[in-house]
Amino acid sequence: MLKNGNCPQCGSSEVMVTPQGIGWDITIRIKKGRGLSGSRDWTTYLCTACGLFENYVTDANYLASAQSDPTVGWTRL
Repeated sequence: MLKNGNCPQCGSSEVMVTPQGIGWDITIRIKKGRGLSGSRDWTTYLCTACGLFENYVTDANYLASAQSDPTVGWTRL
């Protein structure tokens, strides 16, 4: 998990962070029902040693609906 400042792939601490870093256009596509919805609320973490990157949705409303609304399309592991 790059959010912790260390790369789980290579062990480096050379981790950078930016809002909306890696996405399409200026949005990232997130699952919403049977389709996709664009969101501008995410953060990207990048390990500059090996290139691993992770995107995290930061839209609190979307995260809450993914957890509580089955029509959004997410299921608990």
